[in-house]
Amino acid sequence: MDFEENQKFTYIDPFEKKCNSKTKSEKWIVLYDIRDPKRLRKVAKIMENYGIRVQKSVFEIFAPIDVVKRLRYRIQKVILIDDYVLYINVCEEDWQKQIKYGVKACGYEQKDFEIL
Repeated sequence: MDFEENQKFTYIDPFEKKCNSKTKSEKWIVLYDIRDPKRLRKVAKIMENYGIRVQKSVFEIFAPIDVVKRLRYRIQKVILIDDYVLYINVCEEDWQKQIKYGVKACGYEQKDFEIL
């Protein structure tokens, strides 16, 4: 079945279910595929204010849920239907199991983030 713009689809919003603590920082992986270069630059610029770039379109974010909601809102104002953004909340136990290789594997440079 082909997707039509007027076709309705079910959307489950995991952000609405998470309300345990608004101050506890959580670990997130955010990745995106933006079709238009102009929108891509805008999304990348927004993401740089919230997280650490680990690949061209992949960021690690350490922030409370309310900050991630703000990030999502800002990105939703930029993207269109043919773009794709995925937010993955990673629990602490799974985060500790990660194995990294390569130049960035040793740690991150100290960077200040602007939380808007």
